[in-house]
Amino acid sequence: MVRRAFSLVELLLTVALIGVISGVSIPLYREYQIRNDLNLAMEQSLQGLSRAQLLSRLNQDDSSWGFSVPTGVLFKGQSYATRDSAFDEAYPLPTNITVSGLAEVAFAKITGEPLTTGTIVLQGANSSQQTIVVTSGF
Repeated sequence: MVRRAFSLVELLLTVALIGVISGVSIPLYREYQIRNDLNLAMEQSLQGLSRAQLLSRLNQDDSSWGFSVPTGVLFKGQSYATRDSAFDEAYPLPTNITVSGLAEVAFAKITGEPLTTGTIVLQGANSSQQTIVVTSGF
């Protein structure tokens, strides 16, 4: 009776191949995840800014509206510090994204023009970044 089995060489080659594939795919997956989180943060920020501008144009609750990018909060009022927190809406950003530049943008009632202008920079853990430019006519 002949017994068939894997030889030690075949087993070592299989383990080595799995190691090489893992060594290549794990960093690639991490890059994909960071890029995806950065794109998500960009979309969340743009959505919050657009909603704040829309509510200001509609003169919703006779108030201006704004968006705080680092906290991901749509707020009622002219600044995040003096907001009416009962009207807050959350647009949470992924935790591995850092925000620099313009931290919050409030919009004027009726016209929807930003009260402050500047650049919002979203940066991922791998130093890749996305930029949102807030200007008049945003």
